[in-house]
Amino acid sequence: MKIISGDISKLPPLPAHTVLCLGYFDGVHLGHQAIVGAALHSGNKVAVLTFDHSPKYILGLNQNEEVISSIEDRAVIFDNLGVSLLLVAKFDPPFAALTNVQFIQELNRLNPVSVYCGPDYRFGQLAKGDPNLLKDSPDAR
Repeated sequence: MKIISGDISKLPPLPAHTVLCLGYFDGVHLGHQAIVGAALHSGNKVAVLTFDHSPKYILGLNQNEEVISSIEDRAVIFDNLGVSLLLVAKFDPPFAALTNVQFIQELNRLNPVSVYCGPDYRFGQLAKGDPNLLKDSPDAR
């Protein structure tokens, strides 16, 4: 499995025929594994987009950045699940300030065949975006 880290605007487009799973994936619990499993079931290559830091920590919602699984541990788990590519986006205040539309535009720039996330996934400034907005956006895949 290949790992690419950096600012979301600098991450390269995905290889052809690749779906994208979204989430922080701390712990890569059974729900996370189900998202990856559904993506694998699509028959496409699977990429995962996660973050280098906990969004709750960066946003000041948690005093400490305690993680269940390091990026390295998550990479091993994803590799064992059959993920082809792990994208680790830098989560910082400018990333947190992206609007829903800007976040969706960044996802589209990555050119996924489709996007997978859990029902509680939130994105965009003030976490106003949700899976329904992602699905219903004219810019979403």
